[in-house]
Amino acid sequence: MNSTLESRLTALGIINAETYAKKFEEDEWDWDGLVSLNEDALDGLVRKVGMKEGSEFKFKQCVKEERAKLGGSVFSSSALSAPLLEDQTSGVRVSGAAARESDGGRAFAEGCRWLYGYGEGVNYHEAVAYLKRGAELKHPMAAAHLASCLMEGKGCRNAGRSTELEATMWAMRSVDSLGLQHLADAGDASAKLALGLLLNAGIGQEMNQGAAQGSKRERHAQLQRLISRPFSTRFG
Repeated sequence: MNSTLESRLTALGIINAETYAKKFEEDEWDWDGLVSLNEDALDGLVRKVGMKEGSEFKFKQCVKEERAKLGGSVFSSSALSAPLLEDQTSGVRVSGAAARESDGGRAFAEGCRWLYGYGEGVNYHEAVAYLKRGAELKHPMAAAHLASCLMEGKGCRNAGRSTELEATMWAMRSVDSLGLQHLADAGDASAKLALGLLLNAGIGQEMNQGAAQGSKRERHAQLQRLISRPFSTRFG
């Protein structure tokens, strides 16, 4: 893949084509994949590889011309929900097949497969990559499982304070904006399990300390009561 992409970039007159091609290859992007990206995703990827201003302008112009030859917008379904290109301080890097996944439910299922060892054994790095992709695609259980893994240091590149903060962010997002609490209140067993995982990892009533207000504090108190119940009654 790299030699083909490198030759394409070289032919376009991109300086340091070999270096950029190798960086694109790290996330398994080929020329067709780059052309299929929407503008925001392409901008993020270009920033990630560190392309210089002159080369960036020429590269983007060539991508636009290629799209025009193919009949205008050629964004694939996966490109429309292209991976969020996190900065280098993130504890989890999403790349390869996980980055190309476009369905949050599938990403969550694949993450759990690696997390719990269904099929090919346990692989925490694969697990958190798929779970983060699912979280990026707004799957509440994926976000909660990701937060639990991050807090426990499973599959992380940089376990430490920044990872704990990232875990707390995903936990809060899953409970509040992604609807995990609503699903649990409606009786969804998977959502209740996900809430239990957050509390078991030490993320619960305390995660909004100093910022929590009113109903959020009450919700997190309810989570604490849930985890304190006998296991046989916890998720039924």
